[in-house]
Amino acid sequence: MNIDIGYIASVVRGTITSGSPEVTITSVSIDSRKISSGCLYIPIVGEKNDGHSFIASAVEAGAVAYLYDPTHFNPAEADIPDTVVAVSVEETWRALADLAAQYRQDLGVKVIAVTGSVGKTTTKEFIYSVLSTKYKTSKTQGNLNNKYGVPLTLLAIPEGTEFAIVEMCMNHTREIAELSTIAAPDYAVITNIGVAHIENFGSRRGIFRAKMEVTEGMNISGVLVVNGDDDMLRTLPGKIPQRVATFGRDRSCDRTASQIETVRDGVTFVAMHQRFNIRMPGKHNVYDAMAAVCLGEILGMTPEEMSRGVEQCTGEANRMQLTEAEGIVYINDAYNANPVSMKAAIDTLCTMPTNGRRIAVLGDMYELGDSAEEMHREIGKYCATSGVDILVVAGEYAAAMTDEASKSGMDGNCYSAADAIGAASIVSKLVRFGDTLLFKGSRAMRMEDCMHRVLEDNK
Repeated sequence: MNIDIGYIASVVRGTITSGSPEVTITSVSIDSRKISSGCLYIPIVGEKNDGHSFIASAVEAGAVAYLYDPTHFNPAEADIPDTVVAVSVEETWRALADLAAQYRQDLGVKVIAVTGSVGKTTTKEFIYSVLSTKYKTSKTQGNLNNKYGVPLTLLAIPEGTEFAIVEMCMNHTREIAELSTIAAPDYAVITNIGVAHIENFGSRRGIFRAKMEVTEGMNISGVLVVNGDDDMLRTLPGKIPQRVATFGRDRSCDRTASQIETVRDGVTFVAMHQRFNIRMPGKHNVYDAMAAVCLGEILGMTPEEMSRGVEQCTGEANRMQLTEAEGIVYINDAYNANPVSMKAAIDTLCTMPTNGRRIAVLGDMYELGDSAEEMHREIGKYCATSGVDILVVAGEYAAAMTDEASKSGMDGNCYSAADAIGAASIVSKLVRFGDTLLFKGSRAMRMEDCMHRVLEDNK
């Protein structure tokens, strides 16, 4: 990024109240702790903190310009040099969104939006790995996938990028619509329709409608790539203005995966007469990889190019990462959890080759509303009927999950704890050479801390 602050002021409909309009901006931040040389600081007014309180800190850290809402900040009362550019705007978040939208248009980059209930991040990683074998590609970093993260992702796209992959999440209706309007995607992927965040949407149908908001800002000549095995998504072809392309295991899909096999370090499958190797455990990852394959073909890639990209994908931290130490195999899938992803992870544990027992170390699943206890009990029963040998659960719903697992045949092999560290103490006493352990729970449960404690205890 190399943009004069004068141009930025015009884009955000702001007024420069100090400094020169010719100052060049090379980056944008909403965090005063993450300021680089040539940075524009945009203070966000949040529920707990007002970013205007940190303007002086941002300038001291090297910001050359800042936006401000005059109802929240008065530059005349702050000890900030006049050479630092100050731009008065009506609303700082709206200014961030407008700037991101304009920057995306000015770049002329093709944007690929990725959303869905489960597998968004892994799908994003597969798409990035596949497209990078042929095109200059950028992607959402970390968890920058919400109303603040998406604009920052767009503003971080390097010049010369051909395809930018933008992950989008939601907690309420109209959030995806707003993000889609900002990003104006040329292509979009919906991984599936599950029950994550169902407490805010009432039903899967409500979640489906919210995910479909991704098409509202989408190019009319674009392509929506969806999971054709999903009962709701498979109904879309012919019902929206954009072209719909489907992937899945069912032969009715435009692109089908077959001959799926579990191997020691991952999964293999065949599509388009080409063998694909996934270097992550879990058959559910085939769907994430197939989304990338379907999109790659639309963008003119060969099966060989896409196969190379799939094999090079290693995913992100705390997502189906394998560690083997002292004869024990650890599966770290602790980034987040909902009923669909929890069952997929349990399936992975129960289908992986092992020389010992299969131990599921699980934490609470959040944002399930009035269905929370019922869904945790369902997971407990699923563990018992899927082949889990030992179940250790942490959190508020630990008793419900272990109770249902005990009733379903695991009596004597179920344990509960208040938190991740309590669960670690139990697991460390139980685990032995040859065992395979799965760690998974919602983000706030921090089940990776449980895994690391068990690793330390068994050195």
